Amino acid sequence: MNYGMKVKIEFKKGLKEVYRNVTEIHYNYKSPITKLVGSKIVFESDIHGMGITQPINEIKEFETELETKKAKSFWGIKNVKRNQSRWFENYWEKTR
Repeated sequence: MNYGMKVKIEFKKGLKEVYRNVTEIHYNYKSPITKLVGSKIVFESDIHGMGITQPINEIKEFETELETKKAKSFWGIKNVKRNQSRWFENYWEKTR
């Protein structure tokens, strides 16, 4: 069974997000408003039937790894500030 990828993103502003069971990534995604907002990257999950679009210029780095199971939700962790909680830092390190 293909469970997609786990995607971990660190934003330039210090926020971190994790997306689960991502099956498609579209880098440099073009849309009718690209000239206004800049290039985007899209993370989609056919497994959860959802996705998210992020501005490329706001991302410091992201990494992917293969998933081994279906997560309960697309959102592994969302909008957590760096060093906001010891629990999140432990979660982040355990999922590396």
